[in-house]
Amino acid sequence: MNPDHPNGKEDGPPALIEQLLRASELRYRRLFEAARDGILILDFATGRVTDVNPFLSELLGFTHAEMVGKTVGELSPFKDLVSNQAMLERLQREGYVRYDGLPLKTKTGRKISVEFVSNAYQAGDQKVIQCNIRDITERRRLEAQFLQAQKMESIGQLAGGIAHDFNNILTAITGSLFLLSLEAAGQTALLEQVENISAAARRATELVKQILTFSRQNNATREPVQLNHIVQEALKLLRSSLPASIQIQTALPATALVLANPTAIHQVMMNLGTNAWHAMRNRPGVLKVEMAAFAVDADFCKTHPDLRPGPHVRLSVSDTGCGMDRATGERAFDPFFTTKGVGEGTGLGLAVAQGIMKSHEGAISLHSRPGVGTTFDLYFPALATEATVPAVPTAPIPRGRGEQILYVDDEELLAALGKSILERLGYAVTQTTHPQEALAMVRQQPGRFELVITDLTMPGMDGLTLGQQLRQIQPELALILTTGYSGVLTTAKVRELGFQELLDKPSQAGALGEAVDRVLHQRALAKSLGLR
Repeated sequence: MNPDHPNGKEDGPPALIEQLLRASELRYRRLFEAARDGILILDFATGRVTDVNPFLSELLGFTHAEMVGKTVGELSPFKDLVSNQAMLERLQREGYVRYDGLPLKTKTGRKISVEFVSNAYQAGDQKVIQCNIRDITERRRLEAQFLQAQKMESIGQLAGGIAHDFNNILTAITGSLFLLSLEAAGQTALLEQVENISAAARRATELVKQILTFSRQNNATREPVQLNHIVQEALKLLRSSLPASIQIQTALPATALVLANPTAIHQVMMNLGTNAWHAMRNRPGVLKVEMAAFAVDADFCKTHPDLRPGPHVRLSVSDTGCGMDRATGERAFDPFFTTKGVGEGTGLGLAVAQGIMKSHEGAISLHSRPGVGTTFDLYFPALATEATVPAVPTAPIPRGRGEQILYVDDEELLAALGKSILERLGYAVTQTTHPQEALAMVRQQPGRFELVITDLTMPGMDGLTLGQQLRQIQPELALILTTGYSGVLTTAKVRELGFQELLDKPSQAGALGEAVDRVLHQRALAKSLGLR
């Protein structure tokens, strides 16, 4: 008993409870202040902010005083996205509200993505709503990169799958054109048509290479070039396909050299030009192409992470077409995304352009407004020093002296074409479509053939296995491997495996003749030196 207490009782327990409550409140306040997620406390009855932690103030750019006393709907980051009344209704109905990937804008206008979770609970005699807000902007960016990488991997698998067969078709076309050009010697008009078809076939060949480059399965060969020359050539070709109602305006001064693949840049220009045409269709318009030196600094790299600080050349392609809204612009570079009608586009044009720019250590961006038009800006790293490209003189295709060659390809047409081309070049050629038959021929007459040319992909036995077995029978036999597509083989690799050359299909007659001549010359030299 406490004689000094009015009721004669100890006041320990109530004091202890009050002490524990103060300690609990202090712990909560420390957690509230130190949390690395944003926390917003609302009065349930009025929906007005009663408290906000420092992290959320910093994230959104608003002070504590600017937020307290306002409803969620009155706060500009949430104004158009979350209705205060709708939130209250859901909380009353479900007791829990969650928005995953809610887009918000900070006070400075920066766009962020957040996970927004609200719970209603009783805090003493007051019912409150606690909103936990987690910034997931970086996570969403990484997720988007991962999804894009998956798309690119799928495109790469598709590209690799069709490249072999498509290159075989082009081999048949280019080989037949070479033979036709020999038959048409002296017939100027016919030779002109043959050359036109040959140019189209070469463009198709380069297109396959660019698709493989875009899918990261092939590296484009780059050289020092003046971009304005390539752009002017592309615009000449584009001009013939555009309606007269579209004007082309250019400002293409000479700039620093860039390291680029001319065919790849040509492809980018054709893709952008075609897009501009579709955007301006059915009305007069202007296609403007400009080029200038551009200095990329650290601040610019923040919004263009593919670039590094330093001198660049900026190529801008603008149109006065229909333009794009923000949602369309954000998906413009996605593979297979297109706003064109059926049969008018595949959705790969801009994706290919972006892949080419990345392979050039550059970047492409777009700026567009509905009803105004679109501008694509392409940034190429400039070369630090001037460089010259030596002219390569055109030499006649080397000719043979009756050397015996065995040509192996599982496609009858390609085997026959290889035989015909090499016979026209002066060689004695035997063809077969069966690797086992090739083995039998060499086994029966080990010294008959000086060279075997074999395809890589064949049923029953691939070209690498065939070459190894042929060398066991005749160690000094020269070997050339041909392939429509292989993502892993290089010239160095096939030489380790006993082959002297690797020829990618479709190979021109000149490339085939030069490769055969090199291999036979090396074989003869080695034989004369007693190395074989």
